Amino acid sequence: MNIILLETFTENVTKAKDFVSNPWVLIGGIILIIIAVIVLGVLKNLLLNSIIGAFGFLVCYFLFGIKLPLLPTIIVSAIFGPAGLGTVLILRFFGVA
Repeated sequence: MNIILLETFTENVTKAKDFVSNPWVLIGGIILIIIAVIVLGVLKNLLLNSIIGAFGFLVCYFLFGIKLPLLPTIIVSAIFGPAGLGTVLILRFFGVA
């Protein structure tokens, strides 16, 4: 049993040494870090924009009494934020929504 574990460990160490001083591993790691930073930055902005849009919808609906269609307005304001809510308000003003 110990001999099998020792052989497996030795094989794994040999495979791991293939990654040491390999420039492609370094380049791949840097690319993955850059992608992660970009994705997190975009998601952070999207989440903040969605929260502001949903809050704006609640203010329009309950505070100002503007009766907008519920589901389409929530979806648009969650995706596009205040810009989507503004578009729905303009469409409502012209009688389209």
